Amino acid sequence: MLEISAEAKQFCSNAIFITGPARSGTSIVGKIIHSLNLVEYAYEPPMMVTLMSLIDRLDAADWKLLCDTYIYEEFFLNAIAGRAINCNSADFSSIYGTKTVEDVERRLSTHFTKKMCQESGANSVVAIKIPDVVHSIPKLKTYYPTMRVVVVLRDAVDTINSLLQKEWFSPKDPNSDLVWPFRRHKGVNVPFWVRPGDDELWLNISEVDRAAYYYIRVNEDVERIDGRIELRYGHLLENPHKATKALARSLGLDFGAKTEEVINNIRPTNPVRDKQLIASISSEFRDKVEHYSQGV
Repeated sequence: MLEISAEAKQFCSNAIFITGPARSGTSIVGKIIHSLNLVEYAYEPPMMVTLMSLIDRLDAADWKLLCDTYIYEEFFLNAIAGRAINCNSADFSSIYGTKTVEDVERRLSTHFTKKMCQESGANSVVAIKIPDVVHSIPKLKTYYPTMRVVVVLRDAVDTINSLLQKEWFSPKDPNSDLVWPFRRHKGVNVPFWVRPGDDELWLNISEVDRAAYYYIRVNEDVERIDGRIELRYGHLLENPHKATKALARSLGLDFGAKTEEVINNIRPTNPVRDKQLIASISSEFRDKVEHYSQGV
């Protein structure tokens, strides 16, 4: 059996995984965590998205080898060396929004060997942000029991309104690849998180019901995640400092040089929302949507 170093395995076991529904605030929570001291951040890494979709299909040892390799060898060491960081200052996930210019320039102006990367990042931690995959996290936690999982929760009205504005689930384009990976059913791309056996259902329901199905799918397994850290998006907007301090304390991390700056830029956007949206959801989904939205 192929293996990776014990150091890499331990590092991955100490990682932070951020998840929840898309459009729930996972991006701002990821930015906050990235700003904390000694945190490197992977924003929706494509390889991890695919790996999470295959967690029930691959042999456990093979899956963990691929995951450990990506997190430690591919991402983390190269982030320390300045080779795997997002330097596009226009992006919300840009490293310039969470780390000092001096930190970034030091990475970009130093020739790092692997040993130097390991020494420089000896006390660091990786945070990975991937929405959509809540249903796979309980299995992930069996592989990495000490991995910290942050689940972002948001009420149904805001989440579903935002999803509809994005048109990710619109039936207008059956070949849309905006949500991936997918499987094909009768010539239509069906998202990987649609339950096996629900492909026909997915094809025949409306866009708003697809958004409702998604909201249910990514909330129904939250209770199965042992030791999770829940962060309610509404609470974050109401009191960013209080919510961030509580989050940092739960993670055992300290504020970084730009954490206060990130917090100070968190403000409600007050977008136009259809408050009657829930009433337009089919009865087969509406009760569950309202259930998972309670208290959020």
